[in-house]
Amino acid sequence: MARLIRESHFSLTGGIALIPKGQLRRIAKRISEKLEVQFDNPDPSRPIDIAKYLPTGIGLQEELDLIIERLAHFGWTCYSSATLSGGPGAAAKAEKVQRRQEAADRLQHRLSGQLAVDLVAPRRRHVTLHIGPTNSGKTHHALARLAASNKGLYLAPLRLLAWEAAERLNDAGCPTNLLTGEEFVPVEGARVVAATTEMFPHDTYEVVVIDEAQMVGDPDRGWAWLRALVQANTDELHVCAAPQGEEFLLKMFDTLGDQVEIKRNERLVPLRPLPDAVPLDKLPERSAVVAFSRTAVLRLKAEIEAVHKKPCAVIYGALPPDVRREQARRVRSGECPFVVATDAIGMGINFPVDHVFLTEAAKYDGRMERLLRADEVLQIIGRAGRFGLSQAGWYGSTSPAAHQYILETALEPPAPVVSAYLQPTVEQLRFFSGRLHKRLQVWQQLAEPLLPPFVKIAPLEQMTELARLLPPRLEDNLEEAYMLITAPVSRESQSYWQSVVAALEAGKRAPGPERPPAEIESDTDLQQAERSLKEHELCLWLLRRGVQCRAGEYRVRQNRNHIATMMNRALARGLSLGGCKICGRKLAPGYRFRICGSCYERQTGRPDRGAVTSPVPKEPEPEA
Repeated sequence: MARLIRESHFSLTGGIALIPKGQLRRIAKRISEKLEVQFDNPDPSRPIDIAKYLPTGIGLQEELDLIIERLAHFGWTCYSSATLSGGPGAAAKAEKVQRRQEAADRLQHRLSGQLAVDLVAPRRRHVTLHIGPTNSGKTHHALARLAASNKGLYLAPLRLLAWEAAERLNDAGCPTNLLTGEEFVPVEGARVVAATTEMFPHDTYEVVVIDEAQMVGDPDRGWAWLRALVQANTDELHVCAAPQGEEFLLKMFDTLGDQVEIKRNERLVPLRPLPDAVPLDKLPERSAVVAFSRTAVLRLKAEIEAVHKKPCAVIYGALPPDVRREQARRVRSGECPFVVATDAIGMGINFPVDHVFLTEAAKYDGRMERLLRADEVLQIIGRAGRFGLSQAGWYGSTSPAAHQYILETALEPPAPVVSAYLQPTVEQLRFFSGRLHKRLQVWQQLAEPLLPPFVKIAPLEQMTELARLLPPRLEDNLEEAYMLITAPVSRESQSYWQSVVAALEAGKRAPGPERPPAEIESDTDLQQAERSLKEHELCLWLLRRGVQCRAGEYRVRQNRNHIATMMNRALARGLSLGGCKICGRKLAPGYRFRICGSCYERQTGRPDRGAVTSPVPKEPEPEA
């Protein structure tokens, strides 16, 4: 059977230092402190021999070079008369290097065997690639085949999509269970499971449908799609993807030895640009307005309701699926002729909207402020003119400064997927000893040379950070430790996660989540409710995996549902947002921050973050 891994001889001297870099830096620091005692000031013209200061464990030239380089950082010019080829203890050092190299080779060989199991298709499958843009019917066709199967699986990128698919299949007479990280909803006589991709229940199926498969190229979540695409044990595998994922998926399935059939789908409702930007007071009904922060969304909702005297629904990422479903229901029923959303609207929420307007051409992606990419613009504007819900699809911006950029970017082809991503499994981490965060580092160094060029290591920063926070006692049970570091921990729920870890270390039951506010009347109350909701969802995730909590699953789920109900109530009636938190000045609709530009400039000396600037103009195409 074809496989995705490759053979590789791993050299300690070429791939990993015998001594971790952090330890070598500490050695250099200690040597620097000794030199400071012996010498008044560094003299670059007189290099210092540090051979007598080196600990006996230094056995490689690259380790010595790193120490000398670090000493240069402290201002010392150094060299060493000790080398691997001579001097006292050279034979012992060489023998030690050889033993470590042999141990590394054995570890890598074992890891290679496990990767061969994880990255090999269980059988030769018939793969149908459903390729098409948003609103082209690709998922509809795949679900129709799934509903006719005797045993099937649907994998969705969002809980909301899994819910919608389960409802749709159950309504069509195909009994379907729902499986997400927080819940399992069984249905009598079920022959299909609708699940989130991260949950991927291993079993043998007649038909498997994997949605939004271009997500295999997402650095943070792509590992879940890679695992499902490779390990799905099924006769028929239906893979739904945007056009930018086609070439990569074909290459991967060819490597795996699968038989591939391509079905291309065209958009069912034409999508057309508006000639000019449309201000908020001129918005037509059945419009969606997209901003890129929760604060901007809430301000836009208030402004639209004030101008048009009609209710406006709200969608943003921190809302739970049931709140999003209720907001979508208000739009579908005609109760709300407008909806304001973040780019969370771009995946899996179908509204009967004819127009989609972006308020900005840039967004903050968690690391930097940047212009929107073509795939992001297309995913968002694709919500306009949904087949069966609308007759036409139009897109543009509410800002003249952003309008032209949106129109030009929508015409660009999205960047193709070039890599899938892989993260370690608990079985692979068993090969190594030591603290869990060290195992993650060694796994990365040993696994990387084994992978083909189109598979990369997923970012492990969060897993490593959480592993560092685990007490050694909890690492005795590797399955439990791995479960804790792969939990869906967000910035809002990390303090609760740490309190759970502290309780488990003490042999106690985990504490309950933070209580929500009694009522949601302001933006501050809403933030507290969102934080409490994140903690409740993390608690449910842990309870589903056997963690004992002072509050039982029924109570935690009841409280979570109560928070969702309060949020729906608050969003329906509107919230008191107020003006600038410092000077009280009224803030413009869509303004993303809590203080005005003038106060921000006075406090930081930097320009107003919320100022609307024109995107960088695109270079004209050279003439033929």
